[in-house]
Amino acid sequence: CFHTLTVGKTAGNRQTAGIFITAAATMGNIGTGVKSLFSGENGEKKSIGKVLIGLACALPLLAVILPLLISSDYAFKGLMDTLFDNVAGTIAKTLLGVGLTFPLIGYAFSLKHRRVSPLGESRFGGIEGVYILSFLSVISVIYLLYLFSQLAYFFSAFRGFLPEGDITVAQYARKGFFEMCVIAVINLTLVVAAMLLAKKKDGKVSHPIKAICSFISAFTLIIIATALSKMVLYIGSFGMTVLRLTTSAFMVFLAVVFLALILRIYVHRINVIKTALLTAGVILLTLGVCNVNTVCARYNYEAWKNGTLEEIDVAAMYELGDEGIPYVVKLAECDDQEIAYEAEMRLADAFVWDYFEYTGDLVTPELKDVKAMEENTGFSHYSIPRARAYRCLYGYFEDHPQFVLNTWPEEEEYDYDEDYSENDYDSYTEEDTVYYE
Repeated sequence: CFHTLTVGKTAGNRQTAGIFITAAATMGNIGTGVKSLFSGENGEKKSIGKVLIGLACALPLLAVILPLLISSDYAFKGLMDTLFDNVAGTIAKTLLGVGLTFPLIGYAFSLKHRRVSPLGESRFGGIEGVYILSFLSVISVIYLLYLFSQLAYFFSAFRGFLPEGDITVAQYARKGFFEMCVIAVINLTLVVAAMLLAKKKDGKVSHPIKAICSFISAFTLIIIATALSKMVLYIGSFGMTVLRLTTSAFMVFLAVVFLALILRIYVHRINVIKTALLTAGVILLTLGVCNVNTVCARYNYEAWKNGTLEEIDVAAMYELGDEGIPYVVKLAECDDQEIAYEAEMRLADAFVWDYFEYTGDLVTPELKDVKAMEENTGFSHYSIPRARAYRCLYGYFEDHPQFVLNTWPEEEEYDYDEDYSENDYDSYTEEDTVYYE
């Protein structure tokens, strides 16, 4: 219809109409035009197609990495908010551009009237470096933006300072730890896959791929080192716990693995898997031999004693079990009355419930009576920390023979008529009424 109304009227109309008609008539060439981005006349693959494939493959991974980085740090979140301030307009322009590009490609291809040579079959000899470089370059650019966004306070933890803003030390240390673990796993997978699947020349990976894999590994090391320094700041402020200690050990393990991975890129004799297994074995053996509960209890007590820790959590110290009892005894004998009283209450729990049968029934307790009520006296329950805990408890009892009677709270008697009026009785639930009756 458009052709009938325009063609033949004037030369200008014929030329204008011819352009649109030819473009509309060559819509079927879109597929061939798209193929031309990836293959040349002789079936040779083009770099632009490889780059586009690498970029497209990176998009799903970016959908995972970007939210992790955004949720792990406020500065990077602010940078992304600025970049994607008008995200709706950007998406609309992108869709419009893509929608116009494919018909134009089909039209331009139709002007040449040439076919694409069929691609021959070939054995898999590895993925060409252009694909991998394009894929990893997108990830690396995001990592560079992340590093750039951290310049203001990225290394605050290394100096032992808390960044400005409404954030606590606990939030600063915990923020991004699990995201860091996920990113470390993703980066480890990316680097290993790139080194294994990349097409090799004379058995060696190209230098650009080595460089970009080294950067990704180095970025991961920076993230791990920052998270570890935050944890050190957290421990220095609130003391050491088993979870904080084992978390730090795990981050050290990740750091060793990525150091081995960087060396493996350039030195083929290094075995990353053996290094990881050996490192894990050494760390687990060290944690088992040194007894993490003892390490945590000793560190917290010494740090509080020399003033490094302003406060000490007596309840957490007692929850360390046999290893924490000797230090709870020391706290019960300290000069700080508030801490000493809290420690005495914890020791009362040990005497009355946890380490002995109910000693609260003893009217005038003596050491021999207390020892007779010791729980789990069999050989199968023996351990050096438990023996040390009983020895400290007996020593404290000898110095404070009336300790249990003085610290164990007496049963309180409630006077219903005095504490509650009749007007309030209607507001009680049926359970409350039965209890007080």
